Amino acid sequence: MTESHTTLVLAGPESRHLLNALLTGCSISAEVFPWMAVRKIMIGQVRLVAMSVSFSGELAYELHVENSSLCQVWQALVSAGEKFGFVHFGLYATESMHIEKGCLAWKSDLIREYNPIETGLGRFVKLDKPYFVGKQGLIRQLEYQPKRKLVSISVDCDHAYAHSGTPVYFKDPLIGSVTSGQYGHRTGINLALAFVNPGHSDIGQLVEFEILGDQYPGVIIDPCQYDRPNRRVRAYKNERGKSTRQARTDSIP
Repeated sequence: MTESHTTLVLAGPESRHLLNALLTGCSISAEVFPWMAVRKIMIGQVRLVAMSVSFSGELAYELHVENSSLCQVWQALVSAGEKFGFVHFGLYATESMHIEKGCLAWKSDLIREYNPIETGLGRFVKLDKPYFVGKQGLIRQLEYQPKRKLVSISVDCDHAYAHSGTPVYFKDPLIGSVTSGQYGHRTGINLALAFVNPGHSDIGQLVEFEILGDQYPGVIIDPCQYDRPNRRVRAYKNERGKSTRQARTDSIP
């Protein structure tokens, strides 16, 4: 992540149990360490920053570790993870899961060419704040109709997915381009994210893609196709069927 720190991602329904097996002097539950919270924790003799955030749609933790202690923490996770079915997952799995969940990726879906409103992030913009970087520029942009709108699309193609830059059409006219694409293995949907003309951005809108030289149909769908209530990322009940309120909830130092 930086010259001094690296981020390890621990994700999946057993991630809280695995992390609890490694913590020194405390344990965590959904109440002590809820979704979107940040805590300082100890794994062995290593103090690190943990964030309860998820890019995959599963219960997950980002572990921000000093590089000098990275190998020690990594080896502890791998060793303790054997009893929890620990496996490695990589970039393509992450690409698939984030699109299923409707999470956006920096530098592909989140790009400077389009403002937060066009990208569907208007709920995070507080225009009544006295000041934030880019506020005046955004206000000027909002005086005009949006140029594009980011949408999720189900692609009717069973042998390839749409890559970044793939053109999106409605009948003959070009209406946009893909930012991310991948097959969703949990949902069984070939998915794409794309910026399209606002007039063709409603859910149910039919579109077409050019993939490997051929045209394939698609339809705009709800951005989140996996666990819409966010039960997995919050994980108030663990996979053993016990409420996390029954787990140890010692304070995290």
